[in-house]
Amino acid sequence: MPHTILHLPRHQFARFDKSTPGFYGRLWRLLEARGWTVELRRRALAEVPPEAGERGVHVIHQGVVRQAGVLNAGLSYLPGYWYLDPRGVFGESGIAEARFDPYSVAGRWAEGFAARLRADLLAKGKTKHAQPGRQTFEAGGIAVFLQGRSIPVERAAHMSEARMLEAILDGAGEVPVRVKPHPRNADPEMGAELERLKARHPNLSVVDAHVHDLLAAARVTCSVSSSVSFEGLVMGVPAVLFGRTDFHHCAVTLERPQGFAEAMARAEGTIWPYARFLAWFLRKQCLSPAHSDWEARVMARMEAAWAEL
Repeated sequence: MPHTILHLPRHQFARFDKSTPGFYGRLWRLLEARGWTVELRRRALAEVPPEAGERGVHVIHQGVVRQAGVLNAGLSYLPGYWYLDPRGVFGESGIAEARFDPYSVAGRWAEGFAARLRADLLAKGKTKHAQPGRQTFEAGGIAVFLQGRSIPVERAAHMSEARMLEAILDGAGEVPVRVKPHPRNADPEMGAELERLKARHPNLSVVDAHVHDLLAAARVTCSVSSSVSFEGLVMGVPAVLFGRTDFHHCAVTLERPQGFAEAMARAEGTIWPYARFLAWFLRKQCLSPAHSDWEARVMARMEAAWAEL
């Protein structure tokens, strides 16, 4: 009988209930209905592989483990879309290394999907983190989304966020640069750096605003690998990224702190296939319980991982 071990971090492990409507509750019930046995285990670290030789498919929350019989799971950039990936999540995922061919995605279907996605996000003001009240900004600025210090961000970054911001300001000229610190992962050292930079750059402002308001006024977004830069693609806003991501296929990535002006010009000057990319990324690579093919696609990945053992 096939078996899976679900690895959840402490806070999720303590309150997990397989009857809940969340992704892992749905996964548990689906597997049991298909004849699998399921075990819950507290995850140690996201990068620590399970002991070799244990027969079972390990599903690791936010994992970055590459080992036979392991699937790394976690919420993707938008609510409702999940990874279940043998290589990792975000910039470590298999999507990062996959080839995106826009012409492999049906255009009319992709346009319809992207339009519904955009309308849903805008109508409900949906985003990954709680946001303040709405406000309006003058159009034409550069929106910079900070992510703070964390192991995943530092693993992905081509440079520090301080160096990223200096590079942006060096190349922005007089274009307004609006910086939004991460709402749940503030970095005190970066706060001090922002005050120093504001004294030198009158076009720099630090804002606590709804990300959709910043995107509405932005000509380009900048971040190491922020989900808001991905949301910007939904809104048709080009992105310049300063880290390793799995949505680099539809953005410009800057690996060194020089050349931002050229990178921004390239991001703005490219006709990006946003709709086809979003459909490819979210519907063909990620998984969503909201779609009718979810069960079949989940089971295909689970069975492939079981077959590796």
